Amino acid sequence: MNIARRFFWIFSCTLATISLNAHPLFDSVAKYQFTDASRSLIYLQRIEKIRATLPDSLKGKYNNELGIYYAIQGENKKALQQFRASLQYADVLSVRRAGAYANIANVYKALGNYSYANKVLLKAWYIYKELGEEELQYSILGEMAANDYYALNWSRSMRRTLAVVHKMEDSENQKFLHVQKQRLANLYFSLGWQNKAIPMYLTCENYYKKEPKEQMNLAYVCINLGDAYIAI
Repeated sequence: MNIARRFFWIFSCTLATISLNAHPLFDSVAKYQFTDASRSLIYLQRIEKIRATLPDSLKGKYNNELGIYYAIQGENKKALQQFRASLQYADVLSVRRAGAYANIANVYKALGNYSYANKVLLKAWYIYKELGEEELQYSILGEMAANDYYALNWSRSMRRTLAVVHKMEDSENQKFLHVQKQRLANLYFSLGWQNKAIPMYLTCENYYKKEPKEQMNLAYVCINLGDAYIAI
């Protein structure tokens, strides 16, 4: 083995080792991201120290995870910077790129800019369509329907939500489906259609009662269900 080849293999093995060492750090970030932000930041800072040596896919993942951290902290400008930075490491037609667009849209949603959030989500929708990821495509449509709802564009929200509910009825992602049904019930309630809202709320209530982690959604449904009964 000549000297050049020897150094190539040493360099390649070093990068591979660094990448392997980075994965447990990313796993720790994911573990604490939504439960212990300060602990999550410790692991993000450790990744930052080796970021320059990481492959592009992990550099993009780091930007994305840091963006999520900032978004949780309400630092929307920093979150947008990180999510946009992650785009440069994602292929044009890739789930990773669509995910980055969805994260950017979530920041604009938090800022109350629902129209622009939907414009960004549309980019993710087209990517999933091209990739043939039908369920992910409908999950994006559900997010767009949510933005329509908050923007008080109830007719468009209704059309999109109904399309998602009909398509996802047999999906394994029952939590997502019932969140859509909950929004549909809210739309019915807002329009005064309590005869449609109450059965939908009851369906959601039955589902959430079986899911220990869905107590907050269960509480919202019970409150709305009570209001619907009061309305009649």
